[in-house]
Amino acid sequence: MAADILLSLEECSGNMVSIADILIKFDSIFCNVLSPEALLEEFYNAKQVDETVATWAGRLENLRRQLQEGSMAQIATLDMLRSKLWSGLNSRSVKNATRHHFDTGVSYSEL
Repeated sequence: MAADILLSLEECSGNMVSIADILIKFDSIFCNVLSPEALLEEFYNAKQVDETVATWAGRLENLRRQLQEGSMAQIATLDMLRSKLWSGLNSRSVKNATRHHFDTGVSYSEL
C-alpha cells in the first residue's frame, strides 16, 4: 500500500517528490488513531528493550510527539519524557551514573 501511495505521488507531481511531501502524505493516511488515554498508557508502559539508549529515547520522543499533537502541553510532555527516559533505563550503571542529574531536575536534553 505504501508503495502505491509513493507511485501516485510521483505520477501526480511529475517530478521527484520531497521527503517532507512523503511524510505529510503518509501522516494523513496512516495517522495515529489511538485516543490520548491509550497513548498515555502506551507511554507509561514503555520499557527499554533490546535497544540502545539513543533508540529508546527516540521511541519515547515519538510517543511524546503523538501526545503533544493530541493537545497535551509541550512542557508537560517534556517533563514526562525526562522522567520516563530515566526510570525506564535497563542498565543499573547508567541509571546510577545519571541519578544525581535526574534528581536535580535537569531538562530532558541535559539528561
